[in-house]
Order: sequence, then structure tokens, then C-alpha cells
Amino acid sequence: MARLHERFGLAPRWERAGSGAGGAQCSAAGPAPAAPAVPGKPLSRHDAAEQPADAKFLNLIHHAALEPIKKYSEPQTESQEIGWTTTPLISVDRTDRRLYFPRQKSEITKYMEATWRLKEQSENMQ
Repeated sequence: MARLHERFGLAPRWERAGSGAGGAQCSAAGPAPAAPAVPGKPLSRHDAAEQPADAKFLNLIHHAALEPIKKYSEPQTESQEIGWTTTPLISVDRTDRRLYFPRQKSEITKYMEATWRLKEQSENMQ
């Protein structure tokens, strides 16, 4: 079992600077707790003063909000490889029947489309 000072990354009592026997920094129960951070006063002129925006910080925030394609030149993970390149490899030629398959209707599809349309109209009327 590790000692408390080792477990929490603290220096042992005898190695701390300025701590003598019975010093104010240490007690029998251990080191004094750190003072909590106190926020500024809401109506104080110091705290309410406008400070110039940090350009480096703003650029970092805006860069973090970009899509991965705009941030990086190539995909960073295996999942990003799918859909990374959005430009088509070949141009779409609608006259080429090998690559273009428009919707075609037959007698059966026309009949079923009319039947479904009538069914939907009768359901909406009720």
C-alpha cells in the first residue's frame, strides 16, 4: 500500500520547504487544504473591463469547429475514408445506357401506383 503523499503526488512533510516542527503549513492531520478559487466581483471595474480577443485562441476555436475534410488533407481514421472524396470519378452521361438506369414503368407498376393512390386518397378523406 502506497503512502498517502506518494499516492496523491505530494512531497513528504519533511521535504516541504518552509515547514518546521509545528509549522503553520502542516498539521498532524496533513497539509492545509488549498484555498478555493474565488470568482471576481460582478460589478467590479477590473473584472468587467473589455479585454482584447486573443486571435490565436479564436483561430484555434474556429479551426476545431471545421469539418474534417476542411481541417485535414487526408483522412485521419479508417472510418473517414468512406465518403472522403465526394467528387465523382467520372462525369454523368445520361445518354450512356451502361451507367444510367432511369425509372421505368410497366403496366403492372402503373396499375399498382394508381391503386395505392386511390387507397391513400380514400384514407385521407375519412
